Amino acid sequence: PFGRALKAMRDSELAAMVYGKDIPKLRAQALMAGSALAAIGGALWAFYVGSMKAVTYNRLIWTFWPWAYMMLGGTGNNLGVLLGVLIFSTVRSLIYSYKSFLTAVIPISPSWLEYILVGLAIVLIVLFRPQGILPEKPSLPIPRRVVERIRKELVRKPVKG
Repeated sequence: PFGRALKAMRDSELAAMVYGKDIPKLRAQALMAGSALAAIGGALWAFYVGSMKAVTYNRLIWTFWPWAYMMLGGTGNNLGVLLGVLIFSTVRSLIYSYKSFLTAVIPISPSWLEYILVGLAIVLIVLFRPQGILPEKPSLPIPRRVVERIRKELVRKPVKG
C-alpha cells in the first residue's frame, strides 16, 4: 500500500529500496497527491469565501503556523497535530487577552511575544523532542487481538513428531 511505502521511505530510504520501492516515483506520487489536495482545498476555500486576493494570504498564517502546530504536536498522528493546534491557539489567545497586562510587565510589545514563544518552542522541540508531544505509535499490520488468538491456538496444539 501507498501509505506503508511512504512510511518505509520516511524511516529508511535504503531499506525501502531494498524491498523494491522506487523512491523517486514515490516522491513524485506524494508530491502529486499533496498538490492535488492543496488545489482542492484552495478551490473549496475560494468557493466558501467568494473572492480571493493574494494580499490576504501571507506566509506566516498560511505556512509557518501550520508547520509550527504540527512540529509541536507530532507529525506521526492526527491527535498530536490537534494537540499542537490546541496548545498554540490557547497561547495566542491568552497573549491577545492579556495584552494590556503584558504591556506593563514585559519590555517588548506583546505581539512580538507570540513570535518569540513560538520560536523558542520550535527550538526546544527540535532539540529535546523531535517526534513532538505525541509521537507516532508503532502499528502492527494485524490487530493485536488476532495475533493473540492465533498465538493461543498454536500453543494449545500438541506438537506431532
